[in-house]
Amino acid sequence: MRQGAARPAGPTAVALDGMVGRLIPLWLAACVTLLAFGSGGSAARAEEKPDSSLPRWAVQRLGQLGHDTPLQGVERLAVSPDGRLLATRCENQVVYVWDLPAGKRLYLIDAHRDRVLGLAFSPDSRTLATSSIGSDPAIRLWDAANGKAVRTIDGGASIVQFLPDGQRLLSADRGGMQVYDANSGGKIKSRHGGSTPLATSRSGELIAFWYPTSASSGGPSIDLRRTLTGLDRQRLRGLPAAPLAVAISPDDDRVAATTEREPVVHLWDLRHPGVHTTLPGLPGEGHTSIIQALAFSPDGRHLATASWDTTVRVWELASGRLIVTLAGHKDHVCALAYTADGRRLASGAVGQADSTTLVWDVVGAMFAPAGAVEMGVPVVKPDAAKLDAASLDRLWKNLADSDPRTAYAAIGTLIAVPKVAVPYLVSQIHGTPQAMAPEVLLKLIQQLDDDEFAVREAAQRRLLELRDELREPADRLLKQALERGLSPEARFRIEKILAAPLKKTQVNPVDALRGRRLVLALEMIGDEAARKQLTEFAGDAADAESARDATAALARLGRKI
Repeated sequence: MRQGAARPAGPTAVALDGMVGRLIPLWLAACVTLLAFGSGGSAARAEEKPDSSLPRWAVQRLGQLGHDTPLQGVERLAVSPDGRLLATRCENQVVYVWDLPAGKRLYLIDAHRDRVLGLAFSPDSRTLATSSIGSDPAIRLWDAANGKAVRTIDGGASIVQFLPDGQRLLSADRGGMQVYDANSGGKIKSRHGGSTPLATSRSGELIAFWYPTSASSGGPSIDLRRTLTGLDRQRLRGLPAAPLAVAISPDDDRVAATTEREPVVHLWDLRHPGVHTTLPGLPGEGHTSIIQALAFSPDGRHLATASWDTTVRVWELASGRLIVTLAGHKDHVCALAYTADGRRLASGAVGQADSTTLVWDVVGAMFAPAGAVEMGVPVVKPDAAKLDAASLDRLWKNLADSDPRTAYAAIGTLIAVPKVAVPYLVSQIHGTPQAMAPEVLLKLIQQLDDDEFAVREAAQRRLLELRDELREPADRLLKQALERGLSPEARFRIEKILAAPLKKTQVNPVDALRGRRLVLALEMIGDEAARKQLTEFAGDAADAESARDATAALARLGRKI
């Protein structure tokens, strides 16, 4: 079947979460039932009990284990922004499209005459774009709901992506970049020149190319270009060989890459040119074979990696440490894709033993109690009544642990009991300064009217220091003092203190890491009290990264209203 050809699904076997279509509570293990679909799409439900064929924290397996040829393996994945559809690109020219909540294959596209390379959904989830090069240099647009052809755009592409407005389509190949009108197929802009395109950013503003420069010039590099202008942004060096997988973070601030030479992830922070780090940071946490695929979580906090060692691993970027290993594929894992809300992660395998897609409850896996993933420990909902002061203090301490597995288990407990967690967290953040403010500050304010000049000077200096430490509580008491009867000199001194710019305090790295995890916990809770605290963090966090995280978290929560 060629142009306009989309075949309905044939027989397939799918394992589903018993709560498909709803978010799984973090403390629930995946409850899975097995559905067998015939050619007519009817379902016969097996006994409702956990399916031992599914690995821990996997909620679906799409496709069949075992094929006559590994060419049926999943080489790339794309999830529609609304979370309803999953497109899987095989190693041949076939694309399968699945109803993700139902776990049912809807149709397949077999219209390209050469290997399909590009795969992307439009922002409104209504259109699917596929592209190929070689003997079939074309971009094809499909009605995502039913697989009917919409239009064909002449011109091959190894990468295709809709820009955020949904009206323009970006494509890239060895010849450069092109932007098309998605409604008419007409070319809007073309930029010639360049080498192999590797990845585009979610915003559509950046595209990464590979340049195989010589060893004398620093070895292979990744060149980032601004999509619409074609201008260079940055050249990323430090790779020992040609890049195999590349990903750009959602905020366009990080780039991750791997090569065939080592099971290592190279990371660049684009806000700080020249800063180049690698994962894993510690022995024993990394993959044992080639890393074929990378995916940043939608909030940019985590990086998922997929390897030929059959595992998927999820990393905390703030610490550079491993959070969880997802084991369950039986062959090389070569594709990854997050759902837009970040709660699910799809991984695709290629090989004789496994050519399926697994869908993981990645949130549940990350925030599970320590050992629950690897050892199959039952996950039980925390009892808020049993969280005494000592237990909460332990969780607070664990939030700053160098091992994110310990910290994320603490977050999982806190977000499961929001009515207890938020007041406690707020008290920990503000409790000490607020407790000392009335006694210390009021005495110092009184000393601004002391008969001795030296006492007045010392009180003003100390108030300036404490204001940098206490911030809002200090300002509140100083402003209240202005409403009372004070001498002109005392009023002058208070006004001078309030007008002084607050200093950026040096933050202990441990406290900074705890702060970023606090922001994550508050965003996961997301109620009014949590949002109020996030607003304070965004405006006045001592750590700039925590403030930045809080601002981004508030924006995401706003979109969920």
